[in-house]
Amino acid sequence: MGIEVTKRKEDTGDVYYDVSIDLNHNDGVDMSLAGNPTVTNVDHLEIFSLFRRRRLSTTETDGNPLIYALKELKNYTINDADKKIMWGAAGEIFQAWTCPWKPSCVVSIPSRHSVSFDLASWIAGYLKVDHISVPMVHKKTVAEVLSEAEVLKDSDGVPARDLKAFKKQLSRLSAASPGKIFQMKEIDVSVRQYLQPWRVSEESKDFIGHDFLLVDDLIGSGASLSTCANCLMKEGHSVVGGMSLFSPLDRELAQKASTTRHKRRRGRKT
Repeated sequence: MGIEVTKRKEDTGDVYYDVSIDLNHNDGVDMSLAGNPTVTNVDHLEIFSLFRRRRLSTTETDGNPLIYALKELKNYTINDADKKIMWGAAGEIFQAWTCPWKPSCVVSIPSRHSVSFDLASWIAGYLKVDHISVPMVHKKTVAEVLSEAEVLKDSDGVPARDLKAFKKQLSRLSAASPGKIFQMKEIDVSVRQYLQPWRVSEESKDFIGHDFLLVDDLIGSGASLSTCANCLMKEGHSVVGGMSLFSPLDRELAQKASTTRHKRRRGRKT
């Protein structure tokens, strides 16, 4: 089960891209029971993704036509019937999967769009645990992230292999409005791990003692979920794992698996 994208031009001249679910192939997004869920490990956080994201075109980056359609971005659309098919496939995958954790509640990371929130509520329903609807973290501003990043750079907190890319990214970030909300997706994947985009909310203090399952809609590098988990754990919260609707691209999944195996081999005693 995959996706098809059909270009549609209105009489007004506006162009739209209609995303539909195709039962005959797994292109774009693999929604098959056999191919899912996938698992990604990022900075000691285990993340399960219900759908495997596959490249639909050579120009595709972190995004995907289906997530664009669900968020109503870039003139991508999806009808209710196809949404129902998608959530039905997600339900089959979830029910066939054995959850490795025992969370007491499910929390989505903040987003301008409702996909993460809806997914968290949906997962909580399946697991029969609480869905926390208030935000546990807030996104920092560009100025806040830059201030911390400069300290990290000056304290030799970034390895030499990544320092050039890190400085280049800071230079670009400095050109943005200081009060703008920081967006991790605008940062090069190779240096995302060195930036902390979150600060805990006042409301989070009421949930100390709970075991959180964190939810995001799509995984690129996994940095948004892992940095959110680290932010919460530094303030005394327990995070048992992460989940997303969409995995990293297949190529990125293969690279992460290779990196994990390499780390394990290096760690073996002889």
